[in-house]
Amino acid sequence: MIDFDFHTHTHPQSNCASQTVEELVKRVHLAGINILAICNHDTISGLSK
Repeated sequence: MIDFDFHTHTHPQSNCASQTVEELVKRVHLAGINILAICNHDTISGLSK
């Protein structure tokens, strides 16, 4: 079983992704993934201030 994913992307920050941050977090939680890294291309605009 994989309990981490160190390479994911979110929409709209990365045009290769189809899920928002919220959707991705819900999906990985349901899959049993405990550690997640979001690696959007050329931006940090999804970070909270």
